[in-house]
Amino acid sequence: MTIYQVHNLYTKPDYFVSDAATLALCNKSLYKNSCVIGTLADAEAKLASNVANVLQQEANRFQIHYVVLDNNNYEKWDTTDISNTPENGIYKVFNTLTGVYNEYSTKTEAIAADQKIKQDYLASLFMDSVKVIPEMIAIPKQPKSTGTQTL
Repeated sequence: MTIYQVHNLYTKPDYFVSDAATLALCNKSLYKNSCVIGTLADAEAKLASNVANVLQQEANRFQIHYVVLDNNNYEKWDTTDISNTPENGIYKVFNTLTGVYNEYSTKTEAIAADQKIKQDYLASLFMDSVKVIPEMIAIPKQPKSTGTQTL
C-alpha cells in the first residue's frame, strides 16, 4: 500500500491512494476526508498546482530590486519589472526565510538566487516534493473509564 501526500499552505494535505479498498481504509484513518484515488502523476500534478497557487498568493515575499544611484549618490531601489534592466548592475534580492536583502552584481545571479529562495521556502512548507507514506495511521481509540476520579 502506497499513499502519496501532497501539502498545501492553505488547507490540510491531500492523500492519493491506488484503489477503492485503500480509500475506504484511508477514510477510517487520521486522513479522513482527505483521500482520493490517484497515481503518483496525479499527486505531482496536484503539487504543481498547489505550488503555483502559493507562489502567486505569496508573491510579495519574493522581491528583486535593481539599484540606481541618484544625483546625490544615494541608492534608489527600482521595484518595477527587472526584464528591462541591464545584465550588470546592483541587484538586491530579499530572502524571506532570513529577512535579509542579499546583493548580486548581475541580473542572472539575482534571478537564480530568487529561484533558490522560492525552492527553500517551498521546502520549509513541505511543498518541495510529493511525500510517500508507507502505511496509514489509525485513529487512536479513546480509553474507557474504569472508575471514578476524586479530587
